[in-house]
Amino acid sequence: MSKTLYEKDLGGLYFQSTGRLVKLLGRESVSNPNVALLELIKNSYDEDATTVTTTFENTKTLNGKITLEDNGNGMNREDIETKWMKPGTTNKMEDPYSKRFNRRKIGEKGIARFGLDSLAHCVDIETGVKGESTAYRLVIDWDQYLTPNALFEKISNRFTSIPKKPKLHGLKIELTGLRERWTDERMLALRKDIELLLPPVGRIEKFDVIVNAPEFPAYTGKVRASFLRKAIYLFSGHLERDGTILFRLKSRYRQERKWNYRIPNLSCGPAELHLWFYYRTKSEYDPRDFDNVMESLKLWSGIKLYRDKLKVKPYGDSGNDWIGLDKLRVNNPSVYPGNNQVFGYVEIAKKDNPDLIDITTREGLVNNAAYNDLSTFLQNSIKAFAEARKEIEGKRRRGPRRVLPKLKVPKIEAVQEILLDFGRSYPEVFYRRLESEINDCYSSGLPNATLILSRKLIENLVYNILETKYPRHRPLWWDIDHNRPQDFGRLLGTLNLKRNEFVYDQRALLDHLLVIVKPYMREANLKAHRIMNYVESKEELGTLKVPEIVQVALKLLNKVQETK
Repeated sequence: MSKTLYEKDLGGLYFQSTGRLVKLLGRESVSNPNVALLELIKNSYDEDATTVTTTFENTKTLNGKITLEDNGNGMNREDIETKWMKPGTTNKMEDPYSKRFNRRKIGEKGIARFGLDSLAHCVDIETGVKGESTAYRLVIDWDQYLTPNALFEKISNRFTSIPKKPKLHGLKIELTGLRERWTDERMLALRKDIELLLPPVGRIEKFDVIVNAPEFPAYTGKVRASFLRKAIYLFSGHLERDGTILFRLKSRYRQERKWNYRIPNLSCGPAELHLWFYYRTKSEYDPRDFDNVMESLKLWSGIKLYRDKLKVKPYGDSGNDWIGLDKLRVNNPSVYPGNNQVFGYVEIAKKDNPDLIDITTREGLVNNAAYNDLSTFLQNSIKAFAEARKEIEGKRRRGPRRVLPKLKVPKIEAVQEILLDFGRSYPEVFYRRLESEINDCYSSGLPNATLILSRKLIENLVYNILETKYPRHRPLWWDIDHNRPQDFGRLLGTLNLKRNEFVYDQRALLDHLLVIVKPYMREANLKAHRIMNYVESKEELGTLKVPEIVQVALKLLNKVQETK
């Protein structure tokens, strides 16, 4: 706003806050006092602690004490002055990963320090960093902020230095002058909240949370996340050096399978995938578990990547679908899992996987042949899991065969007019269901729907041909930039460009396929993408030679599989 002629400059004004701001940000902003302890535990995780212990002494009375102690990085004098004493800094936004274990930081907005006011009148903090012989003590008495005329910025908190051994590091916080008595119900709620907070795989994250509460023996001890135990399926894929993949699947339905598959000449080296799968429907769980599982998935879903037990960012972080699960699920939602249905991790090692190289900024791996081969292993593993799950659930839903009494009734056979009949010739189970849907549309007099569904089937077969022929050359059939399969036209163009790399009998089938599929693709694209164009009749559909295209594509795929 511009200055008027009669205005006189009186200097700038600055916002001031009374000491009561502490109460507003603490007791009156925190709906559940347990949140303050949870935020302290999150901060310990963010600071690379491997153990954090919360001790409750005489807490059934207001004269008790709560102590939280960790062996994390700790704080030096500068950290205390510029971070702890300055709420609202952008530290975690600018540096979102921890120093030692490369953990994604999960603490939020610095609310822990003021939330402590909801637990106790006084906070006593001792902290130090490794390599220094001095630790620091900060004592905060929240009550002094509520004295008349107190200004938030003017209140002094006692700050001293104390000697320590250079090898020691971490943080210790004592809360005295409790505001509420602790009960069994409150301890149970805290244990559940901590359990939800814990990373599902403790041996990788190296993070133990211990509750020491002699007054509450039922809740004393190491807290363990039950999230993994609620999974519907547990799946693993172990890639050996020679390209053999050993698969193992366990299900909640007491079924277990072991099998193997081989992809020769993979350059990525050995790797392991571990995957836990969950349904997102309430009926699949004990009602008491469902909300906990959903909240855990919100925090931890996705497939992470670890090298030498350290997380490689940003793989598996929120919004990072590096394996393309959601894209695969769009194509076949009944078979493939989505990111929000799984927790998993991939393990590699520098020694065993030397060609998996960090990019210069260390924000991921170089997209080279080894990385593409690792992706090939993961894609095949996800496919193996999906197919095995489909088979198990098909049997489970069919249940035991019922023997019905024989009735003497006239035998009437309804003959369904079908378009496709290739049954078990397809490479994957989902094709048979798709074929059934195509035939249902065809017999119901819906030629346009039949064409659109058949396009999906044929496009997938072309994708399978390239995927099988070139397992190590993923960009031929997978769009790396957009993390999805190449489109139909691009897949056919690649087949045409690579025709001389197919052996003689394969090349004859490929040439035949290209001749009959190109006019089909043209018409299918036209009918699918232009709302005024559609197939008028079964006769018009017949000119597109759908059964012949499927037959030739299946023969070519079988020939390619025989040479692998």
